[in-house]
Amino acid sequence: STMEGGEEELLIDYKPASLDSDEQRFKDVEKLKMRCFSCNTEQEFPGVARIVSDGSGSQSIMSGLCCTNKNCLNPALWGSTNHFECFSRIENTSSIWVHNLMSRYYEGNLKCNDPSCGLVTRQVSVAGGVCLRTGCTGRLVPYEAERDVQVHLKYLETLFNMKHAEGQLQKKMSVDDRKLDLSRQILSHDRTVFGALHKSAQRV
Repeated sequence: STMEGGEEELLIDYKPASLDSDEQRFKDVEKLKMRCFSCNTEQEFPGVARIVSDGSGSQSIMSGLCCTNKNCLNPALWGSTNHFECFSRIENTSSIWVHNLMSRYYEGNLKCNDPSCGLVTRQVSVAGGVCLRTGCTGRLVPYEAERDVQVHLKYLETLFNMKHAEGQLQKKMSVDDRKLDLSRQILSHDRTVFGALHKSAQRV
């Protein structure tokens, strides 16, 4: 069959989501957050590793098992006493995150697609999918659509994926053109934790 011109243009402009940066690909995802036992703050979990810069602009790689609060006095292992405790806490936090995600999906809640409204409801208007809030012109859409769930689960899997992290960090390194090897940048115990977390995320 022959494609129409418009369809051809769509295919030419199409870019797989996997080619986007994680920031762009997962910008609307509810992020996984960890509470640090050392500074008692809740921070977004950075994944396997992150880039930190000092005052001179020099860049280095920091393990994701370190609290991201720059004022934390004991950031290692998010304030945990050992790697096993840190692993258990991250796995438990991830399990709760997945449970909450799936609960929202199966509850069948609807939300207004107008960000300025924010209505969440199970009721449907007799007029169809219009928002129930007086004066709002938005429409009600599933709070968690199946595609949204899949994007969330992919986000979780990539958080703990060493190879994926290497590719993402490589793009962000501003001066070093050499191939990034996280096995040289991150302690072996940290890598073991991320390997176990990645396997757990793949089973979800």
